Amino acid sequence: MARSMIHLRLKNILSEDDEFEIIRSTFRTDYRSMEVHDHVDYAEVFWVEHGKGIHRVNDKIIPLKEGDMAFVRPSDAHVVSSASADASLTIVNLSFYIETLNHFRERYFPNSEDFFWSKRLIPHHASLDRQEINYLEKQVALLQQKPANLFNLDKILITLVDLAMEKPAEDIAGDMPDWLRFTIKEFSRQGNLAGGASRFVQIACRSRAYVNRTVKRHTGETLSEIVNRVRIQYAAHLLKTTEEKITNIADASGFQNLGYFYRVFNHHYKSTPSDYRKKHRAFLG
Repeated sequence: MARSMIHLRLKNILSEDDEFEIIRSTFRTDYRSMEVHDHVDYAEVFWVEHGKGIHRVNDKIIPLKEGDMAFVRPSDAHVVSSASADASLTIVNLSFYIETLNHFRERYFPNSEDFFWSKRLIPHHASLDRQEINYLEKQVALLQQKPANLFNLDKILITLVDLAMEKPAEDIAGDMPDWLRFTIKEFSRQGNLAGGASRFVQIACRSRAYVNRTVKRHTGETLSEIVNRVRIQYAAHLLKTTEEKITNIADASGFQNLGYFYRVFNHHYKSTPSDYRKKHRAFLG
């Protein structure tokens, strides 16, 4: 017999003055013995600090590993568990009210279809490296000593979204072929970026139509969209780590038209390149 789904409410957990909850949990339970739930009045984002596990969401099984991050929408029916009863999985989970989510979108991401506003079956996933996990561990320790108010919630949400913005599209189908993983990684090298979609297809050694279909299935993006995503992520990296002129960065990232570079950058980062550089220099400094 199929299990009934649990409908969770954040207001039944938080005190009246709190706007969010952030907790660290360790699982040693197989997902098949756990109840699937959705969120009546809240959204959440979680990331894996240690171990391997399973994210069962909307009847799909997504493997979890160290550094994986998921932006879970209120309507997502899901459960998180360790990979088996003999393994362990440690995650950090941030839960907050829908009202904050609506405000966050209106203020920062009015036209976004990423993160909590993705229309895909599988919620938005990203992957953090060890340095980023360690950084968040320190931020969480500080945050847990502060009031759970909107100011502190905005700070941690902006940090999480900012980290996820720089990541390539995750495999939403769960079985990305090795050739596509290799192609995305190889295309991200500077010498390949200027070649655009044609170079991407050349690296893949498959027909353009087949590459386009496979990219769409596994990332939710078209071939041109993933090419622009990889290019603009490279540009963002240069903006944060070098003093190069923006015109040179645009060229190095494969954009021959500066106006188009600005439009693509604003689409992905909701900022001009110069403002993005200033913000990250202030953040890092």
